[in-house]
Amino acid sequence: MNRWAGLVTGIGVFILVLDAMPGNCRAGFTPFRQIAQAAASDEKPLSQAQSKALNLRLRVVLAAEQGLSTLKFTTAVYMGHGFVIGFVSSEQQQDQVINATKGVPVRTLHYYLPLKTAASSESEAEVSNEDSQDKNPAFLVAMQIKGALSQYNAWESLKLKIKVLDNTAILMGIVRNADEHDAIVKAAQGTKDIGKVVDFLLYPEPGREKIFKLPEVSLP
Repeated sequence: MNRWAGLVTGIGVFILVLDAMPGNCRAGFTPFRQIAQAAASDEKPLSQAQSKALNLRLRVVLAAEQGLSTLKFTTAVYMGHGFVIGFVSSEQQQDQVINATKGVPVRTLHYYLPLKTAASSESEAEVSNEDSQDKNPAFLVAMQIKGALSQYNAWESLKLKIKVLDNTAILMGIVRNADEHDAIVKAAQGTKDIGKVVDFLLYPEPGREKIFKLPEVSLP
């Protein structure tokens, strides 16, 4: 994608999302990371803005629910599809999470809510060109995926989030084709100490994908 076109897209998404945020959330808000992520996504600007607003609503209802506010959840919405990932203490809390979020008007909702034990661990990372001194499990999965996608020259333009709960890697984001999807899943499966992969990856949907080139027009 043209660098300037990507920057304009990112700024446009930021403005749409900022407009949907409560006033107290806007104060002191620094948009640079959000602009870069928006420019990298294969989801078109309006769909990104809608998804980000819905993701904010997911976080708000979870934080407001009695008994859940102290738990740590990762939420994401892509193309209107919602995801909620995190440890819970009981099956009752699993039901509580589902009941608390089912009123958010996403197209579908998907959950990964394992029970936490004394030995449980979690980490989170994104596939990006950023390095990290903290070589946590999610970062190692991200590096494996980055290497696997190098043959497709794809990782720089993909927006992928990885969450690792114990030895399970949860993959979220949008991929462009089956080859990239399979390479990502295989790379995650091949990462040391990862015993299971939960595949929440999506393909761009008609009407929601970003169009990078103008259509050709045949003149009479």
